Amino acid sequence: GFLNLDREEGSGGGLQQGLLQMKKVYEANRSSAVAQIHLANHFFFKKDLNKAKLLSEAASQAAPNDKIKAEAFFILAKISHVSGNFSDALTNYQMASRLSPDFLPALYGLGQCFLARGDLDGALMMFTRILDSDPQCPEVLRLVSLIHCANVAKMPPGSTRDELVERALKFL
Repeated sequence: GFLNLDREEGSGGGLQQGLLQMKKVYEANRSSAVAQIHLANHFFFKKDLNKAKLLSEAASQAAPNDKIKAEAFFILAKISHVSGNFSDALTNYQMASRLSPDFLPALYGLGQCFLARGDLDGALMMFTRILDSDPQCPEVLRLVSLIHCANVAKMPPGSTRDELVERALKFL
């Protein structure tokens, strides 16, 4: 079912077939955290945030390990994020990244939340962690360079400012 969910719409109704299969798994075992997460993700993209939230919360309780639990908290964070509730989004992204420290999408979400709060240092720390794992990530490279530029703009001319300009140019 998961593989069918990932298929293109035009390839013989893979999405519908995948949804039916995931629904069968869920109905056979309503405490299957994996099924709950995949269905929650589907409902998130369909913008049915209430169903996505209920399934994600249930998955966070039923998850047999930290990686699956991190996925559930990540979906909860995304729901809060798109709803404009950055405080809850931040909490859930933090929980996801604590449970799975190498979960880069959670770190990216954390960085975005820090930016929304105006915390450039916190955002820079999250984005730098991503670059440690994926040094060529264009989205993160761009954000890091913009953060360095914003920091430069706040500083008086001098040697520290020149160092930040060099860093910003490096990331650009």
